[in-house]
Amino acid sequence: MAKASGTGAPPAVVEALLGKVPLTSEGFVDLATVDYQATAAAFTASGLSSLSLVARLQKDLATAISEGQSLGSFKAQVSTKLKEALSDNRLELIYRINVHQAYMAGRWEGINESKDDYPYLQYDALDDGRSRPAHQALDGVVYPVDSPFWSGHYPPNGFRCRCNVRQVSRESLDRKGLKVSQAKPKNQPAPDPGWNGNQAKDQVAYLSGLEAKKLGSVSAGFARRYILGKNRRDPSFQHFTLGKGLPHEIRPIGVIDSAVAAELGSETQVVYLKAEVAAKQWRNHPEIGPDAYLGPLGKTLKTSPDLIVNAEEGKQYFYRVRGDKKKLWKAVVRKDQGRLLLVSYHKVNLRDLSAAVKKTLRKGE
Repeated sequence: MAKASGTGAPPAVVEALLGKVPLTSEGFVDLATVDYQATAAAFTASGLSSLSLVARLQKDLATAISEGQSLGSFKAQVSTKLKEALSDNRLELIYRINVHQAYMAGRWEGINESKDDYPYLQYDALDDGRSRPAHQALDGVVYPVDSPFWSGHYPPNGFRCRCNVRQVSRESLDRKGLKVSQAKPKNQPAPDPGWNGNQAKDQVAYLSGLEAKKLGSVSAGFARRYILGKNRRDPSFQHFTLGKGLPHEIRPIGVIDSAVAAELGSETQVVYLKAEVAAKQWRNHPEIGPDAYLGPLGKTLKTSPDLIVNAEEGKQYFYRVRGDKKKLWKAVVRKDQGRLLLVSYHKVNLRDLSAAVKKTLRKGE
C-alpha cells in the first residue's frame, strides 16, 4: 500500500483526503447521529480531542500521499504534538487506513470518467492467505461500474481491508472469458459491519449536495470548515473573487456569528456571495484579493463585531483588525429571500468613519 518515496499520488487522490472536513471524535459521533452519510465527508482520528491536531494530521497525511512518502517518512515528519498524542502503532494504522481510503476515493472519480471505455469493475482481494473469507469470496467478481453492487461493496470493506478493483473493457471481458455477475448485491457476501457503503461515492454525493440543501442544517463549525477548505482548493474560486464568475453565480463564503444571524432574523449562519457583488468589490477595492475571502473573512464573521450600524443596504459589522487599533474590517450582511448575503467587505480607516461611529467605538474601548 505504501508508495515508494517520490512517486507522488494523482491530484484526485490528495483531493479526496483534503476534501473531507476535520472533526474531533466527539464531533464525528454527533454528526453521525444527525446524518450518518455525512461521516463519509468527515476526517477524524480517535485519540485526538484537539481539532487543530486533527486538521494537522489530515494535512500531514495529504503531504505524505502527494509526495509518495513511505510509512517511515510519514512517521518521521509528523509534529511532536501528534507523536505525543498517538502511539507509533496508532500512527501506522491511521496511515494505512487513510492512504487506502484516499486512493480508492481518488480512483472512483477516474473510474466514472472512463466508464465508457472501461464499463466494468472486477473485485480484487489479495490472495495471500490473510484476506477475510467474505472478502476472498468476492475475488474476481465482475459488475458494471453503475451496478448497485459497488454502492455497498466498493473497497475498503472493513477495518484494515486491502482489497482493490480492476477496470475492465468489453474487449478484456471477452478475451479473458470473464462473466458479468447476475447475482443481486444482497446475495453476495456482506462487507464488515459499518463498512457496507461506498465511501468514495458517498463523499462526493454528500459534498456535492451539501451547498444546495444542507449547509444550513449542519453545525456551524462543520459548514465553516467545509466552505474554507473548498474555497482554498477550488482554482475557480480565485476567478470568482476577481469578478470573473458566471452570471447569477452564488457561492457560500463564510459562517457568521450566531448572535448576528439571530439579529438578522436568519435561521442559518451561512453567508453567500453573488458574482456581481464580487465583481463590484474587486473594482472598488482591488486591494482585497482572493486571500481576504479565506482565512481573514472566516475569522471575522465567526466573531462578535466591535460595532453594528444599521444601513439601508443591510447591517454593517465593523471588526477590529488584530494588532491594529486604527483599522477595521467592514462587513455588510443583509438577509434576502431567506439567505444571508455579503454585500461588502473591505478594510476601513477610523478617520474615514463618521463622528457618531467613532464615538460608539471609543465607548467600547
